[in-house]
Amino acid sequence: MRALANTYTAEAIATLINLMRHGGEQVRLAASRELLDRAVGRPAVYAEVSETVRSAPRNVKAMTDEELLAILQESQAGRGRTAGADGRRH
Repeated sequence: MRALANTYTAEAIATLINLMRHGGEQVRLAASRELLDRAVGRPAVYAEVSETVRSAPRNVKAMTDEELLAILQESQAGRGRTAGADGRRH
């Protein structure tokens, strides 16, 4: 299937170029974006994440179920949710 699709690559690019040059505004924008995404890649997406660490990281494999549940409940309480003993949000 890939080999067959590769035989149409030049035609597909030519079509995008034609649409970019002669289509309506939205079509030109979409064709330009498609060409740029393939030529230079999509722009990187950055996200800033911040969280206060209240204690040193621990080995979760060594923690008891009660300790893990307490951490989960504390985390969810900060977001307005609590978890029951079954782990479901209430």
